[in-house]
Amino acid sequence: MKIYYTKIEQLPDMEDVLKILPQERAERIRRMKAEKSRLQSMAAGLLLEYAFREMGLFGRELTFLKN
Repeated sequence: MKIYYTKIEQLPDMEDVLKILPQERAERIRRMKAEKSRLQSMAAGLLLEYAFREMGLFGRELTFLKN
């Protein structure tokens, strides 16, 4: 098992990050009012994209079910 982590203070510019993330997540992040919440969600999205690509998967090809 691999564990991925990052510091939210070290994230690149928000608009650059949102171009990488799935559109639904990017839109949700833009609507968030608290900056810390936006940074946490961007970091989580980036880590997921990185982990999926490392496994040969691409996030936009995956389907997630909502509770």
